[in-house]
Amino acid sequence: MNSGNFKNNPRKVIDVVQPKRQPFFANTSSAGKVKTTPIFRPTKGRLRFLFLLTGGALASGLTLYFFITALLFKNEATGSASFIESMFREAAKALAGLETKKATDYLKSVKNEAGELNKKAEVTGLSSLAEIGGVLFPTLKAFPQAIRSLADLSGAAFSLAERLDYLKQNALPFFTNRKGDLILAALKDILGNLENFEKSVNELSQQAATLKYPLNEEYLSVGINLKNGHDFMERFVRWLDSPQTKHLAIFFQNPSEIRPAGGFIGSYADVSIKKGSLANIDVRDIYDPDGQLDLKLIPPKPLQAITTRWQARDANWFFDFPTSAAKVLSLLEASKIYREQNLHFDGAIALNVEVLEDLLGVIGPIKMPEYKLTLTPENFLAKIQEEVETGADKKTIGQPKTILKKLTPILFEKLSQLTEEQKKKFFTAIQNRLENKDIMIFFKDTIMENYLKDLGVGGEVLKLANDFRGNYLAVVNANIGGGKSDEFIAQKIKLESVIDLTGRVNNTLTVTRAHKGQRQNEWWYRATNKNYLQIFTPYGAKLINSSGITERILPAPINYKAKGYSADGDVATIESSETQFGKTVFGQWFYVQPGQTKNLVLEYRNPARVPLGENPTPYKFIFEKQSGVDHPLEFTLDAPPGYKWLDSNSPTFEYSIENAPKRLELNLTLIPIK
Repeated sequence: MNSGNFKNNPRKVIDVVQPKRQPFFANTSSAGKVKTTPIFRPTKGRLRFLFLLTGGALASGLTLYFFITALLFKNEATGSASFIESMFREAAKALAGLETKKATDYLKSVKNEAGELNKKAEVTGLSSLAEIGGVLFPTLKAFPQAIRSLADLSGAAFSLAERLDYLKQNALPFFTNRKGDLILAALKDILGNLENFEKSVNELSQQAATLKYPLNEEYLSVGINLKNGHDFMERFVRWLDSPQTKHLAIFFQNPSEIRPAGGFIGSYADVSIKKGSLANIDVRDIYDPDGQLDLKLIPPKPLQAITTRWQARDANWFFDFPTSAAKVLSLLEASKIYREQNLHFDGAIALNVEVLEDLLGVIGPIKMPEYKLTLTPENFLAKIQEEVETGADKKTIGQPKTILKKLTPILFEKLSQLTEEQKKKFFTAIQNRLENKDIMIFFKDTIMENYLKDLGVGGEVLKLANDFRGNYLAVVNANIGGGKSDEFIAQKIKLESVIDLTGRVNNTLTVTRAHKGQRQNEWWYRATNKNYLQIFTPYGAKLINSSGITERILPAPINYKAKGYSADGDVATIESSETQFGKTVFGQWFYVQPGQTKNLVLEYRNPARVPLGENPTPYKFIFEKQSGVDHPLEFTLDAPPGYKWLDSNSPTFEYSIENAPKRLELNLTLIPIK
């Protein structure tokens, strides 16, 4: 056989006679002839094949090892993920309730667990394997990246909660003791933490998408909520850090004389803020700026029963607090007191009297020797109103609200000296009052204002969706010339809705008001409760019948046109259309004498029909409560014949609550009976 063909035929098996040297694997016969076994020679082609074979085996082995490691790691990671998710959820609840210390504890557990998970991924070699395997399989690379992002997210959340807790514990003493620089430093840290948090949330979301893992939105609820606050915090820090003095108005609202946005604003405070510190508090009677207001505005028609001119004291006429707050501030700024200083308010905080009673419950009784008074939560309102109505300040200097001017700085001073236990009680009280709509906050800056609305502390009227299907109700009172009789009014609301065979919703609303002030010594409690009642219903609702109303015709007290008065744009719009904030409003006078209990009954029909068919039909009931008015609520809803409510497994759905929340939403489902 021609050995010269070997080069061109590398895989050919040949017999070679080599008398001088035996091959490594050789068999020698008795005849002295050597026969070799086939030899694999390392040519380029064979090296390539060997490399591919070895590389493929190595890659397969690494991949197999990666998946085995990942599978073993998965069981532990699954348990950790479940724990982390539950801790995030609890932290979100704690933050929503201003319980920053509790949130910090939860997030510390999250941080530790996520850190341990990341360490175990490194120890098992999962991260290194993913880097190698990620060249061929990009999804593998995202797995340890997601674990690292989770650790980063947890760390950012913990740092953020720590700073929030620090600020919660120290903001009041820093603010009142003129250490605003420390507040600003903490806020800037929080802003930085928010940015880190947002970055980690985005990275984790992207990695979850790469892994095709359906990340539970609730798992990232803390991140989502705080992400929404980033723009607010940025604006707020910029506002607080401004070199100019900033002004906030605090409205002291008295629900004993109820108005649509809360209580009558008898007094207010101009709080001056400079670089995060309290610069000054100027408490005034609302009649001070009104006495120097040159504007000649026509009051809303019901208010013409007690005044010929619309001024700041009556401007919280709108159920929507942002609208009322903006109107009050604009009239204050138009007064000579502030106009000549070119002073503008950036926002307002409304406090119902119950907030001040709660503060006294936290800090303890306050002695005011010059008035021979010791103020407690139990006697605060009665003693303040008695002093304002009949006290020496009113008689001698003509300034009946002087007691509030002296009391407010004392309150701020005591708030700056709270013990740890008192701080807990204080923040619990604040949270409860925010939830009950006894505290409402407004900022002129739209970004800050929108965030406050998202938090549920703005006191705004809910805007219904264009395709809203269901029922809406708000019962809004206004005491006009009824003294302070609302302090002794007990109100109850009952709505009965019936859906007929055509899908039309027919409603019967009963508002019961009992006047229990007949035995009080003070005339302002025994006054007839003269109430202008407004019922907010879905847009386009039609009033069918009413009973129990008080007939009252109010002619204009003066010739406004001849006297050169002008109409306010918001008031004119409301009175020309009988709609407010996207709702149809039925306005009625409703008087109740001391010792009397009366019912006002309205029958009305909703504009939209409920579509009836074989498929389940969603139906929503929304109730919004007026600030300063606590009352029970009853709601019944009858399905049309042949249908029932999935939620009650009955043709009738019933709901009742002793004290209605600030906003109640019931999501129901109508289904055919089979």
